[in-house]
Amino acid sequence: MMRFVTIALFSGLLFSSSATAETCEICADGAAMDSPENLVPFIGNDYVRKTCEEYNAELAQVASTSEDCLNAKIDWKVDLASYCGCEGAELDSNLSPNGGCSLCKEGETFVLFPDGISSGYPLMNYPLTCEYINKVAPFLKYITMCEEFQDNYGTDLCCIAPASTTKPPTHAPTSSSTSLQTTLALVVGSIAVSIAISY
Repeated sequence: MMRFVTIALFSGLLFSSSATAETCEICADGAAMDSPENLVPFIGNDYVRKTCEEYNAELAQVASTSEDCLNAKIDWKVDLASYCGCEGAELDSNLSPNGGCSLCKEGETFVLFPDGISSGYPLMNYPLTCEYINKVAPFLKYITMCEEFQDNYGTDLCCIAPASTTKPPTHAPTSSSTSLQTTLALVVGSIAVSIAISY
């Protein structure tokens, strides 16, 4: 009988311990999320994207100290805490001293196409729009990823460079045109001489 009671008490302690364990979350210390509706990039497959709120609920199934939680956060290519609007979050990016990544390079203008653009690297299997890509770009964590966004989605797609104002170069006359000009000059000169003699 005592053994049964001991086991029951021990089981209760285990349950209590697991119930109070911190869960894996996007926001630190259970902070509120201001943009739970934002679609999380690089998460999900087959054209199905999860919102910050949906992804956070999925993370909450594991403990914050678990390997699954740690691996998931290592794989984040964007600062989700800032992107999802976690209260008090500051941009965690090696681009932050320069204000984060910009989809358009210097001198280019962002163009908001009404229709979607085709999916492709690095956001594979996603129906994409310039608006969505431009929204994600400032929260990218790595310079290399920023450059890939600019090269694949920016220049000549969502970002347009101003029209060139440089005048086309003046081509030197070809040998055939020079030869024709010389012949015409000789003919005109001969006519002028003939007229002079006749007078």
